[in-house]
Amino acid sequence: MKNSEGGSDASDVPGELEIRLLDADQKKIASTRYRVHEIGESRYHPFGFPVIPDSKGKQYFLEYQIVVEDPARGLAIEAGDAQFRTQYVVNKKELLTQPAKLAGFVWNKLIEPFTKSSTLYVLILMTPFLAVLWIGLFRQKTLDLSK
Repeated sequence: MKNSEGGSDASDVPGELEIRLLDADQKKIASTRYRVHEIGESRYHPFGFPVIPDSKGKQYFLEYQIVVEDPARGLAIEAGDAQFRTQYVVNKKELLTQPAKLAGFVWNKLIEPFTKSSTLYVLILMTPFLAVLWIGLFRQKTLDLSK
């Protein structure tokens, strides 16, 4: 199917990857499909599954498979450096009606950047610059006061 500009619609582009979430018994809990051309050169392509209640301490498996091959594109999956992170959407209505949960949420959001090594690295690199800036501002104020 051609669009009005003469190009192909995304639905015409072949190549699909299916990512499945399996439980400990290898039963499929959820799956999602992506077109290979939509992933492109993304090193860390985001994907998601529904929230699983009472999942703490349980083991899950992730399975991916190219279900429709794309003759024009290849897809390399580097599983060795994979880091899976979970992100849950917070129920805002619940936070507004329960102050303890709101306080916990705010506290977690405030300390979250400091739990990452990259934040510490940036702070270490920025400290000399901030010190020079602080000294320069302090010196400027003392010079203004001495006049």
